[in-house]
Amino acid sequence: MLEIPRAAIGYGFIVPPCSSLMPSLQPWFSIPQHILFPKEKECLNNINETLTELSFKHLGVLADIFEGAEVFLTTFPELDHYGSRQGTHYWGPVLSTENGAEPSRQERSGETIFMYLNYHYRFLYQILSQIKEIGMPTLAVIRDMPETAAKAWEGENIKISTKPVNLKKATEQSHFFITHGGANTGSFILLSGKPLLILPEHLEQCLWGYRISEQNLGLMVNWFNPKPDFSKKLNDLLTDKKILSAVSAFANRHKTYNSDKTVQEICNRLEKISIL
Repeated sequence: MLEIPRAAIGYGFIVPPCSSLMPSLQPWFSIPQHILFPKEKECLNNINETLTELSFKHLGVLADIFEGAEVFLTTFPELDHYGSRQGTHYWGPVLSTENGAEPSRQERSGETIFMYLNYHYRFLYQILSQIKEIGMPTLAVIRDMPETAAKAWEGENIKISTKPVNLKKATEQSHFFITHGGANTGSFILLSGKPLLILPEHLEQCLWGYRISEQNLGLMVNWFNPKPDFSKKLNDLLTDKKILSAVSAFANRHKTYNSDKTVQEICNRLEKISIL
């Protein structure tokens, strides 16, 4: 490999544990090692074929991709896609929340749901129907939703925006959040002490949602369920005291966290690495 300083920067999914057998991406299944190992070996062989063409040294194991790189794991142990890692330094998440307009204020009284979803989510209309039915005040940001559709779905308890909003302002106005499970957005919401209902669209979000639900920091709708029961999930999110307690404890543990300070510390370290 090229002998230049390098770093691996990212949250758990981007920087996985460097073990001789990489962890399964589907921990909800009990997949034996004799099934996982040949798949990893196949991937390793494909990489080494390319390295041969480039006249580079072969990797011994897949984790050697990160050999010699200083790792900057930008998450908390509780929010690591692969679970907490022993002996690992967690820098904390890099958060950006100030962009976007201030969210509309929900005029109805009561605890408010904030929903941040994509228009093309396959169960969008089902969950909107459930929220309309229970009548709970809801602020929804639905990206790419046509204005005509947004107006059609708005009602007494639902306000819809099709453009990004200031997430910091949203956490001040809302009590519960529904998202697809983006790690950085979710981290900010949990730091504000608000529980999550995660509706994953792909594997990374599903893996993160699985870890979140394991620790009672929120709930996840089963990625594989063709007919999810949103009504039950919403009711559980609003009433389960274990979830509210776990989220409150998480926010309290990290109440002094400063993302800007983390960014500065990482930059300082990268500068030192570059001149070693």
